[in-house]
Amino acid sequence: MLAWWIRVSVFVSGVVTLAVEFLGQRMLSPRFGDTLDVWGITIAAVLVAIAAGTAFGGRLADRRPYAEAIAPVLLASGALLAASALLGPPILDWLSPRTGDRVGALLGALVVIVPGCTALSLVTPMAVRVSVREGLVGRAAGDLSALATLGAVFGSIVTPFWLIGLLPIGTLMLLCALPIALLGVPALVRRPGTAVAVTGAFGVIAVLATLPSAGGTAQPGDRDALGTVRAAVDSRLARIVISDMDDDRRAMYFDRPEVVQSIVDLRRPERPVTPYIQAATTLVCPRPPRSVLVIGLGGGALLEPLRRLVPGVRIDVAELDAQVVTMARRWMGARERPGDRFVVADGRRFLQGTDSRYDLIYVDAFSGDRMPASLATREFARLAKARLHPGGTLAFNVLTTPDAPLTDAIASSARESFGPLSAQRASPARKLENTLLRSGPLPQQACVDRIGSTLDLPDLGVERRPLGAHRPLTDADAPVDQLAGL
Repeated sequence: MLAWWIRVSVFVSGVVTLAVEFLGQRMLSPRFGDTLDVWGITIAAVLVAIAAGTAFGGRLADRRPYAEAIAPVLLASGALLAASALLGPPILDWLSPRTGDRVGALLGALVVIVPGCTALSLVTPMAVRVSVREGLVGRAAGDLSALATLGAVFGSIVTPFWLIGLLPIGTLMLLCALPIALLGVPALVRRPGTAVAVTGAFGVIAVLATLPSAGGTAQPGDRDALGTVRAAVDSRLARIVISDMDDDRRAMYFDRPEVVQSIVDLRRPERPVTPYIQAATTLVCPRPPRSVLVIGLGGGALLEPLRRLVPGVRIDVAELDAQVVTMARRWMGARERPGDRFVVADGRRFLQGTDSRYDLIYVDAFSGDRMPASLATREFARLAKARLHPGGTLAFNVLTTPDAPLTDAIASSARESFGPLSAQRASPARKLENTLLRSGPLPQQACVDRIGSTLDLPDLGVERRPLGAHRPLTDADAPVDQLAGL
């Protein structure tokens, strides 16, 4: 029985360690960005914790070479995970406006990831010391290390595939604390009072885990930078927030209100609100598209303007996140009409698998404020060309810091398939700016004026953005984050 308890403790420690890696990243990304930098810091924090915990655990095992010594470690691990879940969000919220993204993510990882993972990493070396029989140290170390690794594999699959999106991130972190701590309780049977106290304490944690505020991020009824939060949900990819603004407009954003995905006018959804959607309406020039593929739904703010400009247009949407589709339908008024399709799929994978052909493919896909590299490369442009009718248009909404070269790089990547591309500024100059990049020339002002008249946008215009030379991006070399200046 003791041997099984040790093995289960090792396996569950591995599961929870990798779960904390994913959950920790999802706690960091709303404050510091969903970037390679944050992912790199997250992975490094887990590895540092494992290294420190393993080294200290080996020394502790030599000093206390018996199974009962593992129980306090398990209890401490659970307590640290619970503390990270409850105290981490307010600390991260305090760090976010006071630090840069890299420094903030590093300090945040030290708060929400390192303590619990370090304590969890004590378990395996202590279990090895207890499990050694007849001098078979190598066998014990190999078996238990393999078991911990299998637990980590299990955690790395279950957490992103099923757990994230099921409950708020903070709630999941709290629930991770429970099995670890409760594994330590049986070893305290000689101290029944302590066992009862510990069980009661983690019962309280279980109750706290059911509270809607456990995530520490925007909740319905809160005030944010845009207005009043109407709805919020954790998906597998981001925290999706719907916020009612003070003038009958409704916004959708992912993780942080600083970068809004979509804004719709609830009274006049056919009239685009944001400058980049206003710019995208000029894609109906010079020839109105009868079939359109939009990669990245967001709040669906482009759909009604397109339908107003091109009656009967068929619109397919490829959106990676099923929760985005659900929230856009429920809160933003995004609807399919007969002949339209909302498909939950990666945009590039959708193009690879479809036989449909389009007059316009519009790429408006982001993870937070980052464009997926797979949609910016020469290979993607070739695929898009093959799915367009002759003379069809490929267009991108590109978000960068001012003067960043990503737009130039995407234009160079698509030039092989489409010839020279054109770019127009799609938002006012500020910290981040949108550029509408399209194959072919910019539209004539007469066509733009007709769009402005139809949509009641009297100031709609086209401001050319010069394109510079840049090496093409390929699937093997596409440093999109760096080129965007983000």
